[in-house]
Parts: sequence; C-alpha cells; structure tokens
Amino acid sequence: MVQDRLLPAFFLLNRYKLRLPNDTSGLHLLSLVCERLGHLSFGAEVVERAIGILESAYEETEDPEVERKYTIANVTLGRLKLSQGEYSDSVMLFENAMGLLAEKDAEDKPTQALKVQAHLGLGLAFSKAIWRQP
Repeated sequence: MVQDRLLPAFFLLNRYKLRLPNDTSGLHLLSLVCERLGHLSFGAEVVERAIGILESAYEETEDPEVERKYTIANVTLGRLKLSQGEYSDSVMLFENAMGLLAEKDAEDKPTQALKVQAHLGLGLAFSKAIWRQP
C-alpha cells in the first residue's frame, strides 16, 4: 500500500522540520506527504508556515525562484483547503496563484501545469461552494 511506504518519509520529514524549521522546501514536501496520507489539517498548517517564510523572503529579495515556490505552495494549500471543504479559502488561494502566473511565459511547461492546476482547483472550489449552498 502506498500509505505504508510513505509513513517513513512522513516521520523523517517531520524530524527534519524540527531541525530546520525554516526550510521551505522541506516544509512543502512534508505537506505533500501529509496530503497523500490524509493528514490534511497538519499538511495545511505546514504549508502555511512555508508560505509565510516565502512571502517574507520575497519582500526582501524579489527573487523569481522564491516567487515560483510561493506560487506552488499556494496551489498546494488551495488543494488542501478544497479537500477540507474550505471552499472560499481555496478560491482565494487559487486566484492568488493564477494572478501570479498570469505574467509568466506561457510556453514554460511547469508554468502551464501550475495554471491548469489552479484553474481546475478554482473550478472545483466554485462548483462545490455553489452546490453546498441551500
């Protein structure tokens, strides 16, 4: 089973997070493992921490790589919020990611993939929010 193979990675990344709490790549990877294992709230908490660190780093450096990581983390958090039924938060995160991706090169394959994920997530969040209303 896939979950059984991911448990060692979860424990290892969780310990890594304790040793290097400001490593955004480690935090994001831990959130992805949490997402796969179904630990959605913990995964959201971890990626929110990464987003906060990335946001601060971008304000200082305006580095495009930091902005890319920030965008990817927003898409991840959008998926986690969507999975938790927090549709308005999910919509906001996907819209934020789409705004950041709007200016990027359309020929870049990773950017195209992120745009597709953001559009799909936004559509799902909107449809879930609409169907949920009385």
